[in-house]
Amino acid sequence: MNGKPIECPFSVVRLQEMYVVEGQSVALIAATAGEILGRTIYGITVRRWLDEAGVPRRSLSDAVRVAHRLGRLHPTLENLTHGSPRRASRREAIAMSKKSAKLRAQRANETRKCCICGDPVTRPRYKFQGKKALCEDPEHRKILTAQTMQRQASICSIVGCANKPVARGLCQKHYMQWFRAGGCEQALAEAKAVTHGG
Repeated sequence: MNGKPIECPFSVVRLQEMYVVEGQSVALIAATAGEILGRTIYGITVRRWLDEAGVPRRSLSDAVRVAHRLGRLHPTLENLTHGSPRRASRREAIAMSKKSAKLRAQRANETRKCCICGDPVTRPRYKFQGKKALCEDPEHRKILTAQTMQRQASICSIVGCANKPVARGLCQKHYMQWFRAGGCEQALAEAKAVTHGG
């Protein structure tokens, strides 16, 4: 390497014709120039040639539009990365399209029932994640908050136990006793009956 910039093998008129009229991408021009010069030409070199020739460059969205109009895939979609000989894997392109489809599905509207009145509530799906559906009535939010506070302030349903419930109205100790006994509703009723004395 002697540090000298690579000279463009095309005339200014031909370069402008390839890029503007024929709609060739930087990657395609780089590949053509590489075949002529017998060496690897990178996209940054072609962009320098375009700047020196005074050819205005397209934005990425314009490049995709031109490629679509000409009936071919944009180089970023056909495993080329902006004129670089480095290849992007086809698997990555498929993964990106799946990811965008998943995001679109999350943003799609979903209808659920309000947890207080049962009216239908339509919102983007991601707004429901981990949350109960509530309609627009501000009183319903107050009711749900009161229910939550009551549940958090309650104590274990076994008489004589003042511990905070963790599941099924039981504290950690009594829940584990119930769980080890087989975890059926009958065992839970029997445990409450024994402690309640009846």
